[in-house]
Formats: sequence, C-alpha cells, structure tokens
Amino acid sequence: MLTGIEKLEAEADINAMVRLYGEAVDLGPVETYVACFTPDGSFTTSAGKATVGHEALRANKEKSHGPIERRHLFTAPIIQFTSPDTANGRGFCLILEHNTETKTTGAPFTVDYKDTYRKTDKGWLLQTRAVLRSF
Repeated sequence: MLTGIEKLEAEADINAMVRLYGEAVDLGPVETYVACFTPDGSFTTSAGKATVGHEALRANKEKSHGPIERRHLFTAPIIQFTSPDTANGRGFCLILEHNTETKTTGAPFTVDYKDTYRKTDKGWLLQTRAVLRSF
C-alpha cells in the first residue's frame, strides 16, 4: 500500500484533477475534460446513461453546449486507496445553471458523485464517475 507521503501526494494529485475536471466541464476546452478520464473511462448520469471512452465522452461534451451555462462546485472527494494505483472517491457537487438566452438562473441543485481513479503515465485520472442527483 502507499506510504504516508505517497498517499498525501496521490490525494493532492487526485484533488487537482477533480478541480481541473470541474473547470473543464463548465468552461472547456473539451480536450481537457476528456483528458481527465482514462481512455476507457466512463461517466454515468443520474438516469443511468453511461458514456464510455474518450470518443464518446468528447462527442457527448461537444453536443452539451447550448444556451445553458453551468458551474460545478465540487467538494474535495473522500478517497480510499484500493491499491497503489487505484482508488475510490465520493463527494458532492453544487450545480448552478444560467440560461444565456432568457437571462434566467435556475434553482441550484446538488449531485452526489462516486468515482474510481487510476494512476496512469499521465497521472491520476477518472476511471469512472457516476452522479446521482440528490436535491
């Protein structure tokens, strides 16, 4: 398993990637968003729809642009290491949405997220991210 320093470094790297993901999912570019996932990584919505792999993640992100601007405000994940190269995480996210056409802002809502992370030659990345709208 990881030593104390290795664990702290891994947690810092995962937290940095989660912050980068949060910025990329809202502001782009799409390649930064995609790069937060392993090549076979997946994102699963509250409705259970899974998007798997870089190509599908890229296509899904590109078509999600429209008049709705979002801001995802993530808590730092609670991380449990399952090996030196894998970990599970869970946390919460507050989402704000603004319609640029109607100039209206929707009610904030939250999602719970469950992640798996994998250490790669590009650093710690999302293997899976599943979200569940909480309220």
